[in-house]
Amino acid sequence: MDALEKWAFVSSVADPIDLTGFLSGCTALEVADFLKDWVLPGANLSEFFANSTALRTVDIHKLDMTDQIVVDMFAGCSSLGDAAKGGFIRLGRYTKLTDTGISSAPNRTTRDGMWVRYGENPIGWFGSGNQLIQLYPDGVSGLGNQITDPEFLDYSWDNTRLGGRFDSNPNAWWMFFINDTRYEGEDMKAGTLLLGADRTATNKEVTETFAGRSVYA
Repeated sequence: MDALEKWAFVSSVADPIDLTGFLSGCTALEVADFLKDWVLPGANLSEFFANSTALRTVDIHKLDMTDQIVVDMFAGCSSLGDAAKGGFIRLGRYTKLTDTGISSAPNRTTRDGMWVRYGENPIGWFGSGNQLIQLYPDGVSGLGNQITDPEFLDYSWDNTRLGGRFDSNPNAWWMFFINDTRYEGEDMKAGTLLLGADRTATNKEVTETFAGRSVYA
C-alpha cells in the first residue's frame, strides 16, 4: 500500500474523481495511512473501505473531506480501531464522518463497546459511534474539527466497556463495565453502571429521564 501514498490522482469540485469502492472488500488490509497525503477536492469516496473486515488502523487526519462524498466509506469495517490489536482511526480538522457508516458497522454499535480518545490536552473522551460523528460531522463545525493543536487525535474501539454521553449535556457520561476491572484506581465489578462528568466540565447537569427507555438509545 506504500505506493498509494504517492499516487497522483486528480480531482476538483467541478470535475470530481469517482473512487467508489476503491478498496472495498480487501479482507487482508489492516493498515491504511496513505489517505492522509491525498488532495482530492470533491472526490467520491463512497464505500471506499466497505467490508474490509481486517482494517484496524486508518489515518485521514490531513484529508480534506469537506466537499467529498463519503457514503458508507467504513460500512462493514468490523475491526476498525480495534484497541486490542493496537488499532486506531486518526482524525483532524477536515474530517467528516457523517454518512460514513462508522456507527453501524458490525461490532461497532453502542451495544458492543465505545470509542475512546486518551490524553490530557485535550482531555480524554469516550462515546458511541454517533457521538464520534458529532465531533466530526462535516469537516468544519464539530468540536473535533475545531481542535487544531495537536494536529490530529487518535480514537480506538474498546469492547471491554460500554459508554456514551447525554444529549442534554455532552460533558456528562455513563459507563457500564462488562467485566471485573479497575478504573482510575478503583475496583469495578461486572455489571456496574457508572455516571459522571468530564473533569473540566463546569455544567454537570442532565435533563434526560429513562423510564421505559433503553440506556443504549
